[in-house]
Amino acid sequence: MSDLDSDWRVLVNKRLDTLENDLKKNTEATQENTETVVRVEKNTADVVAAFQAAAGAFKVLETLGKIGKPFFWLAGIPAMCLAAWNAIKHSWESVFTFWK
Repeated sequence: MSDLDSDWRVLVNKRLDTLENDLKKNTEATQENTETVVRVEKNTADVVAAFQAAAGAFKVLETLGKIGKPFFWLAGIPAMCLAAWNAIKHSWESVFTFWK
């Protein structure tokens, strides 16, 4: 029974050593990954800030567009009427000059 017990202990010790080595490798790899993520976060912070600024600028432009719509209508309708009046006026003038 002692040979079986010692073989079992050797097998268990080998497996424990393997598990400890794997755990150590995984811990080191996790630490490297964490350092890489922190480095990438620092490198992309300016890009993220630029995108956030652009998003803010688009919100401002959208608000200006919403504010400007009524003014464009108020200026556009009289301009359309004036353009239509000028087109009608000039088209009748050309008809009358044709008959002269």
